[in-house]
Amino acid sequence: MEKLVGLLGVAVFLGLAYALSNNRRAINWRLTVVGIGIQLMFAFLILHVPFVRDAFDSFGQGIQGLLDSAKDGLAFVLGDELARSKFVFAFVISASIIFVGGLTGIAFHIGALQVVVRGLAFALRRTMGVSGAEALSTGAEIFLGQVESQLLIRNYIKKLSNSELIGIMAAAMATISGSALVAYIGLGINPTWLLMASFMTAPSALVVAKMMYPETDREALTRETDLTDERTAVNWVEAGAEGAWQGLKVAANVMAQLIFFIGVVSLANYLLGALVARPGLLPWAGGGALLLGTMWLLRRQGLLARTPALVSVAPKSVWPAVALFGISAVVVLGMFGITFKIQDIFGVLFTPVAWLTGIPWDEAVRVGPLLGTKTVLNEFIAYIDLAKMSAGEGALSMRTQMITTIALCGFANLGSIGINIGGLSKMAPERQSDIAKLGIRALVAATLASWLTAALAGLLI
Repeated sequence: MEKLVGLLGVAVFLGLAYALSNNRRAINWRLTVVGIGIQLMFAFLILHVPFVRDAFDSFGQGIQGLLDSAKDGLAFVLGDELARSKFVFAFVISASIIFVGGLTGIAFHIGALQVVVRGLAFALRRTMGVSGAEALSTGAEIFLGQVESQLLIRNYIKKLSNSELIGIMAAAMATISGSALVAYIGLGINPTWLLMASFMTAPSALVVAKMMYPETDREALTRETDLTDERTAVNWVEAGAEGAWQGLKVAANVMAQLIFFIGVVSLANYLLGALVARPGLLPWAGGGALLLGTMWLLRRQGLLARTPALVSVAPKSVWPAVALFGISAVVVLGMFGITFKIQDIFGVLFTPVAWLTGIPWDEAVRVGPLLGTKTVLNEFIAYIDLAKMSAGEGALSMRTQMITTIALCGFANLGSIGINIGGLSKMAPERQSDIAKLGIRALVAATLASWLTAALAGLLI
């Protein structure tokens, strides 16, 4: 039954991409079919072909070895107790990110990373028919961060079509970097599932992006591109040191975001509790919502034109009225003994999505809040909660853990819009307006791509 629901989910997610398309007649259905076929092939090989599964398991164990190596360095700095005996999140995760950052710097300096990226780009371009810039950027995004991967094609960004721009932005948001991969494994997330998600979501992002914004510039598909060589280190030692320094910046950014966003969730829950305990707010909030909503409607209909004084105070947007109405609703629910947290709101909105990926309804109500947390806040917080749900009594089933791991795998959250707009605009200032306009679309495409990948993987287990 769950697989039939997952199949329905695939149709729904592709249907949403089709409905949001700016040019349905121009959709390249060959690219769509091939992209979905590539994902199914990856999932089948990893889940059902023993030697491929063993290879990915070995790769995952190798990454665990990297974590252990990073702990050796951490033990030298902080001592064995903090490095190995206790799991102090900031220390253990930061050490793994810094260590992998240094290794990535060395791999890039000696040219090994470029060989892998070019190979993946060649495969994507030949099979899916995407442009060279999209293929190179997407191939790099499996290993590098959102901005770092786009630096490799910085010389071509100003010439990209809007379809190419949304393609590279969606792929950047839908995938994760090597440093993030290691950090998630450090939280206890299954490495094989994370690796599978990393490779499957890249073509999925291109499928959805090309449905939402099809390529109409035929010249873009034939334009020759190559990686921009950004190597500045004189040897591998300097490259490793610079990579470790960049890793430290990433680790600091991760910790800062977690402190802020977890604090925001806690503050939101505190405010919800405070509203429930104050029924006296109802007349003020309810009356204010009615007044502001009425004035906004009258202004919109042009009925306040003869009274300039009212025009000047009437809201230009309906959102203030909506906010006050929301406060009124919380107070009213509290009067009937109904209380809830911000996670419960995410659950209501995203539980149907979790169900459509093929997760049974009784577990979807637990996974839904994680999908909301990932989209509104970030995937790190969601993975921390998933790790708690994957152990002990009442743990999620293995199939649900796999689907959820894949659905959460990616940088598709509100903050990533700013990261992409800021990074790409610095590389191509003349395209800033186009990049800004495509930010929301790219986030939607990346989110749909993660859900689509999760549903497809669920069909094969």
